[in-house]
Amino acid sequence: MRQTVIFSKASVERKPEYRQQTLILTDGERRWVRKLAVGRAAADHIKRYKTNLDKLTNSLKPGGRVDMIPCRENADGSVDFPFLTDPTLAERLAGMAPEDYFAAVRAFEDALTEAFETCPFEAGEDFRRFYGIVPEVEGSTALVTANADLNFDNVFCGPDGRYTIIDYEWVQAFPLPLSFLTYRSLMLDPAFNAFSEAEKRALLERLGIGEALEAQYHQMELAFLEYISPDIYKLDYFARIPGARQNVVFSIDDFGQLPKLIRDNDQLLSENKNLYATLQTAYEALEEERERIRIKQVLRGLARKNRLLWKTWGLLAYLRHCGFAALAHKIRSALNTRAARKRLMKALDDPAAAARQRQDKSLPRTVKFSVVVPLYNTPESFLREMVQSVQDQTYANWELCLADGSDPSHGEVGRICTALADGDDRIVYKKLERNGGISENTNAAIAMAAGDYIALFDHDDLLHPSALYENAKAIYAEGADFLYSDEVVFASPDRHKLIATHFKPDFSPESLYSNNYICHLSVFRRSLLERSGIFRKDYDGSQDYDIILRLTDCAQKVVHIPKVLYFWRSHPTSVASDIDTKTYAIDAGKNAIRNFFSARRKTEVFVESVPEYPTMYHVWYPVDRNWTVDIILDWVGQDRGAAADRFEALRAHTLYGNAAFTVVLDADPTDEERRRFPQVNWLRCAQENRAARLNEAIRATRGDCVALLDAELAAERDDWVEQMLMLAMRERIGAVGGKAYFADRTLRHAGLILGLGGKRLIGRSHFGTEIENNGYFGQLAVVGNVSAVSAECMMVRRAQFEALGGFDAEYGDALFDADLCLRLSESGCRNVYTPFALFVGGASNAFALDYGVESKSYPQDAARFKQRWAQALGAPDPCYNPNLTLDFSDYRVG
Repeated sequence: MRQTVIFSKASVERKPEYRQQTLILTDGERRWVRKLAVGRAAADHIKRYKTNLDKLTNSLKPGGRVDMIPCRENADGSVDFPFLTDPTLAERLAGMAPEDYFAAVRAFEDALTEAFETCPFEAGEDFRRFYGIVPEVEGSTALVTANADLNFDNVFCGPDGRYTIIDYEWVQAFPLPLSFLTYRSLMLDPAFNAFSEAEKRALLERLGIGEALEAQYHQMELAFLEYISPDIYKLDYFARIPGARQNVVFSIDDFGQLPKLIRDNDQLLSENKNLYATLQTAYEALEEERERIRIKQVLRGLARKNRLLWKTWGLLAYLRHCGFAALAHKIRSALNTRAARKRLMKALDDPAAAARQRQDKSLPRTVKFSVVVPLYNTPESFLREMVQSVQDQTYANWELCLADGSDPSHGEVGRICTALADGDDRIVYKKLERNGGISENTNAAIAMAAGDYIALFDHDDLLHPSALYENAKAIYAEGADFLYSDEVVFASPDRHKLIATHFKPDFSPESLYSNNYICHLSVFRRSLLERSGIFRKDYDGSQDYDIILRLTDCAQKVVHIPKVLYFWRSHPTSVASDIDTKTYAIDAGKNAIRNFFSARRKTEVFVESVPEYPTMYHVWYPVDRNWTVDIILDWVGQDRGAAADRFEALRAHTLYGNAAFTVVLDADPTDEERRRFPQVNWLRCAQENRAARLNEAIRATRGDCVALLDAELAAERDDWVEQMLMLAMRERIGAVGGKAYFADRTLRHAGLILGLGGKRLIGRSHFGTEIENNGYFGQLAVVGNVSAVSAECMMVRRAQFEALGGFDAEYGDALFDADLCLRLSESGCRNVYTPFALFVGGASNAFALDYGVESKSYPQDAARFKQRWAQALGAPDPCYNPNLTLDFSDYRVG
């Protein structure tokens, strides 16, 4: 009899070895469930269903009220299960009052302990290795053989009071606390998440899960999800789709053959009469396009062999897609950038400047630098060039400490270094007894150092001649104990062939937590090591990142020197060339951040690589869900119907349970609006200017945090509130801004830069950049510090807002938000941008690089901003770099 699929779900968010497809099948008389591997890598995982069933069945005690659903292995590697019609425990719990809910969950816990072998919980080596922490529940009840995925959707309730467990793919080979299994089930249960925060907290307490234990279980859950999936997802974001089992019918025999599937399926054809014809036309067009693509590939192949032809091909393609004006702008920009780079290289190769520095009598020369270099099988040319770049320094009070861990087949490294040391007594060389790796070898070089300051230098890179001179100037002028500078990446062996210029911001902690932007050249007072600790072997690959996090945290004065003082060589085996040569560096970086927050901030964070760059990170800070958030939307001047539709979508994309909405109007809401949005706080406000309106709206609310959102914007992520709140809750964080792009998918907002734009007031970072562009050194892909953010998408703590007196109501419709951000910075707070609060909306032609609404109040607003912040506008933006242009938003060299 013909088999048909009545439900299909693919778990493709997982790692490849765990991806599976779940089907519900019918042949007209019966139904059953099938699990299939998605890709060859997952085949072994599907086979484990049968093994896991045997483990759990063997752990069952006689007389219990828990059964395991049987499974059958098929010849193709899939596994079949009976289809159960009893209600799930999740369905039973739906709509229960908290007291009844507690009793039902406790009854299920009792059934588990009666049916399965239990033991006092003790965290063994396997448990520690998997979860990374030990929860404070030693001695509590644990299941000896634990199905970690005992969520209430996987438990069916029979009429005789028995429970049947399905879906046992995550059986772990060590005991798990029963309360952790309950915690996971609660987080996944819609009924539990429908309770108020107070009710949820009370239920957790009654089930033995206090706040401290909840935080520990949350970290365990993140470890569990990280094991399964490369990208973290939150438990309480899981959606349950009512009626999913009654989905449209598909033929399993024709699965994946869409045209034939639709043609043969009468039900689909009757409901979608024109669908097949549309598909057929699309397929024919696709075949024609494939032929065109094949021709294009041939032409591209020929073009690549001729550089001029290849560039011409690219320009013609750009002209066809973007037009002549855009092409002219692109060519002009490329020429300007090339000219700027030439000016940069000319400035870097300035013998006259070097001579002046050597003769500079105003600079004391008492500070001694120890330039420390761990050597390992260093090529002779790299070694000699590296040493020469130190000897060429215009500041002469230095020593070069070379710790050599090279293997016996590279004895020339030692011979060269010995000869160099004999000719220059500032060079100190030591052959290590063994190669201890990058961290231990660097520590050995530091142990040789006698200088006041340590400069970290890689064995295959180069220093600019003024590197130590500029560091000495900053030390004497500012008392810096940690310093870093700008750098360039060059294609070996030509130092003048630049691959990238890295112009950095002043010290930006949140940017550093996302990415080791500091990198080279790092110089620090040697005494800082007493507080920070030395390099740690466990972080080899990201050892610089680990120690920079600790050193900057201990430093009293971190100074950025906005000059290129370091040349990072790119060659086939360097990280500058390809991170894939050192993939272990990615995990070492994650561990460095986790350890830093655990040890230095007493905070457990989850860290994942961002999809765009494996060595840049998204740090998930804990969120106190008792914090309330007021989301305020200003509808004055908006099309009310369109605003209402966008607001409905926004509410659907706002899953944070402790959020409330306030809508500001210049007239009473209509009956339809009240009916449509009964939970909204409607505020009629007579204030004409936006700053005053928002002040009145904020004062009418009482949440711990205030989120302002432009009525044009729709949320692209369901967790946007959490992503902003996890930052806003942190100490010394001021305003948090999200990422917004226009309807044409060009960038609308990603933070503001002082002095940027034609008016030299404040402009939009990366304005107009295509959404696929990740920004200068990946800035658009990670959390980072900015001088200001826009009230188009801003969150701030109420206490901070009120302490500063709110928005300055002397402004009208523009720049009041930037003014607040600068006052927050003035008070010692840092403003932050996050791309993980993502929004879309508005027409790009209605905005400009210069930030501010061109309303009738704009001239007065701009004059007030310019007068109030004259000093800040007269200096470089600390979150930008003075070497970059203020005429464009794309961080090109100025």
